[in-house]
Amino acid sequence: MSRSRYEAQIRKVLGERQQETAIDADGIQFTWGEVKSVVSAIERILDETGLVEPEKVGLMGRNLPAHFAALWGVFVSGRCASMVQAFQPPQALAADLTANRWPLVIGEPRDWTAEVIAAAEAAGTVGYAFAEPAGTRLERVTRAAKPGPQTDRSPEGETVLQLLSSGTTGKPKRISLSRTAVDEMIERTIQQFEMAGPATNATQLLPWPLASLGGTNGALPAVALGQRLAIQEKFDAPKMLELIRRYRPAFLSIPPSAVGMLLQLKPSREDLASVKLYSSGSAPLDSNVRRMLEEDYGIPVAEFYG
Repeated sequence: MSRSRYEAQIRKVLGERQQETAIDADGIQFTWGEVKSVVSAIERILDETGLVEPEKVGLMGRNLPAHFAALWGVFVSGRCASMVQAFQPPQALAADLTANRWPLVIGEPRDWTAEVIAAAEAAGTVGYAFAEPAGTRLERVTRAAKPGPQTDRSPEGETVLQLLSSGTTGKPKRISLSRTAVDEMIERTIQQFEMAGPATNATQLLPWPLASLGGTNGALPAVALGQRLAIQEKFDAPKMLELIRRYRPAFLSIPPSAVGMLLQLKPSREDLASVKLYSSGSAPLDSNVRRMLEEDYGIPVAEFYG
């Protein structure tokens, strides 16, 4: 199977600036060297587990540095990153593992409850957790080191990424994207960044959930461009405003409800003066919010869907 045309570019970024910050996570700095450590650990686990391209790897994605690094590791390895909603009760997460029968699932220790581990073992799934505190090391949480025969080992054609929809019309749906589609998504997002200003080595503020289109749509171009990511595990409007003041981004993309919360803080025009383009998605943008952005702050608005 062909690899992404961005793989060499991503590996080049991972090999450079080892001591520089790759991810600012609520003030905790995660370096490119730490990212590379996670990527190497992920690729080693994939090989030891026996997964071949493009078999599916379940990722219980949270907005934490090691999770972004894990996504990048699965992506450059040629396997399929299949996002799993971590923010659901243990019984629902266990049911997800039972229904999908991923051969390998990676997640936070807190998400590997006894119920979820039992479901994984019954499905033949190999489970790994990010070891605390930084997550640069992973530990197996299931007894078996190899997937059981009952797991779903069938690759879905050229699918290399499965994202979750926002769930605005019901239960989030798993959306399958081909290598070509993902490369085009990265290219389009980079072009959108460049509409606002220089994108390479810039800082991108990314409050979207990693498991969603918005999160992955920001994370993959970021590593291709060598951008620093500023992330929040849970959206906090005052802290987001502080990030905008600190990093002065030219491009800003946050959910419509979140930008409404941001504007309720009544930031000054100078606070948002660096923003040259606001990109909105996942739900309709309130007309009053759009008017404030465009008229009060002079920020052009681009809405996208799907």
